[in-house]
Amino acid sequence: MFVAVYRMRLNPGHEDQYARDWHDATQVAIDLYGSGGSALFKADDGTWVAIARWPDRAARQRFFDRDIDPVVGARQAAAIAERLPTLELDCVDDLWVP
Repeated sequence: MFVAVYRMRLNPGHEDQYARDWHDATQVAIDLYGSGGSALFKADDGTWVAIARWPDRAARQRFFDRDIDPVVGARQAAAIAERLPTLELDCVDDLWVP
């Protein structure tokens, strides 16, 4: 298993729409690209964090290589004030409960 941890700061007023778009994109990742799902969090420092599970890096890349709806892409770009470096993690021992 491969996990990606995405971190970002959102522009005020865009949080609810960003969360809806993230939810919809995650469902596409699950349904069409083999994702093991994702969870979205708001951290104490005000950043937003998404942790996504993938069977491997290739599955994640296929998801990111897809054609995205330009309206959704523009909304996401407007929502994100700062994108922090993504953490890419290879699983050593998985005790998460499905």
